[in-house]
Amino acid sequence: MPGYVIGNFFIYSIINAYTPGPGNILALNTVTDYGCKKGKPLFWGIFAGYYVVQIICGVFVFGVSAFLLQFVNVKIYLFGITALTGYITDYSASLWILLLFEIIIATIGTTATLTWVGMGALLRKAYQKYYRVINIILALILLECVYSMLK
Repeated sequence: MPGYVIGNFFIYSIINAYTPGPGNILALNTVTDYGCKKGKPLFWGIFAGYYVVQIICGVFVFGVSAFLLQFVNVKIYLFGITALTGYITDYSASLWILLLFEIIIATIGTTATLTWVGMGALLRKAYQKYYRVINIILALILLECVYSMLK
């Protein structure tokens, strides 16, 4: 696999992981409402769920006709499937390679969520004061992401 493909994969993965999505927004919201300490169980759930979903995506890409997915967090499913089919499967369709890259995606996603947690901690006071405006802005950004995917 050429090095530029790996580079493009990482650029795509980092941009995708750090954009607003349900998990990132929930992490930000939880930290601003309850703080980091009380939010830890939620964060661990998001992290664990990220890895499980990415492994499911790897299995899905490996054997598309034999698997039916229930989409819960569409962003991370599309993230995993798009990253593999857009960057990896042209060079390898091995289940182990697919799972390796899904673990990489989940790790990048986890660091992105941690960044949103940190931003929530830094912005906690301002967020509590202006939560309606901030939530409307985040919702509009999320809708823009959906709109851009549909056009």
